[in-house]
Amino acid sequence: MATRALIALGLALLLGAVLWGAGMLRWTPPAAAMPPQPFPALAELNAVTQPAVLLTTWASWCGVCMAELPKKIAYAQAHPNVALVAVNIDTTPRQHLAALQKLSAPRNAPNVFWLHDPSRTLAFGTLQGTGVPESFVLNAQRQLLLKQSGPVNLAFGPMAAALAAAMAKP
Repeated sequence: MATRALIALGLALLLGAVLWGAGMLRWTPPAAAMPPQPFPALAELNAVTQPAVLLTTWASWCGVCMAELPKKIAYAQAHPNVALVAVNIDTTPRQHLAALQKLSAPRNAPNVFWLHDPSRTLAFGTLQGTGVPESFVLNAQRQLLLKQSGPVNLAFGPMAAALAAAMAKP
C-alpha cells in the first residue's frame, strides 16, 4: 500500500514539474499591482463612455467563448460603469449573426458593444491576440490593466481585481 502511495506521489510531482516547465502553472501577480500599459487607440472605443472596458475576442466555434459570453454580458448588465466590447472573429456575417442569436445577445444595451472582425486584423493585429477567448481590461484612460488568454473568472482572481481597479475613481 505504501508503494502505491509513493508511486502516486511521484507521478503527481512529475506532472506538476512538466506543467510548470510548460508554463501551464504560473503564479500571476494581482492585476491591481500591475502598472497600466499603453493600449492601441481604437476608433471602436470612441462610442464607449463607461470608465471601465472589458474587451473580449470570441468566435462561435469556440466552446469556451460561447460558455463564458453570457457571464460577461450579465456582468456588464449588473455593472453599468463597465462596457463589454465583444469582438467576433467569425469569417462571415451569417456566422456572426447566428452566434448573436444563439447567445440571445442584447442588441440595444447601452454598455454592450458587438464588433465583427472577419479579417481578424483587430483581434490578432492591433490587439496582438493569440487566440480566443482573450480578455482585456482597460481603465478610463484606456490603459491596459490586464490581458488574459483563455477562460476568465469575473468574481475573483486577477480579472476581478483588474475590473475593480478599472472602475475605481482615478
